Amino acid sequence: KRLTIATRLLCAFLVIALVTLSIVTYLTYTISDQSLRHEVTNNLQSIADSKAHQIEAYTRERQRDVTGLARIPTIVNSFEPLDQAFRDHGIDAPEYTAIEHELRPFLSDYLAQSGYADLLLIAPSGDAILSVRKAEDLGTNFYTGPNKDTALARVFDRAKNLLETEISDFEYYAATNEPAAFIAAPVVKGGGVIGVVVLQMSNAEVYS
Repeated sequence: KRLTIATRLLCAFLVIALVTLSIVTYLTYTISDQSLRHEVTNNLQSIADSKAHQIEAYTRERQRDVTGLARIPTIVNSFEPLDQAFRDHGIDAPEYTAIEHELRPFLSDYLAQSGYADLLLIAPSGDAILSVRKAEDLGTNFYTGPNKDTALARVFDRAKNLLETEISDFEYYAATNEPAAFIAAPVVKGGGVIGVVVLQMSNAEVYS
């Protein structure tokens, strides 16, 4: 009651100014925040697109690798004898070991130079008749065995039936106890499929 009119007007102007300043500050902050979020989102999207293109280019190169590998005479000519020895005698028999020892130096060297995690030869019946790393799935069947519902089993079946090089998604694979992706190509001889070559992609290269 003791305040003069001038003092009351001054207080009113101060309140109005503070309210206006608060509104302007809030709007400025909101606009800046939205602008920053939009900029960061665009940057992340650009990075994601770039990485996606890199991975696509990487997988195309890997597909060419396994397609060429499936046509190498060393593999084409050894596939059926190895499959026969596997079915008749098993992986511990001398008949199987003799053929496997002929193939192993070439396949091991290829694996070491190409950077893949493993290389498998799978018969049309679904039997894994060779694994360079001698993984747990060696000797198992991808139609009836414990790995029949895996990405490897699916990519093998597609490559065999579609007669095309196929690549799987990354998913957990029990035999290696880690996420894995596989590229498979049919081995053709005399117009028929005699087996499938499968390369397991290296997680380290993909992550890099």
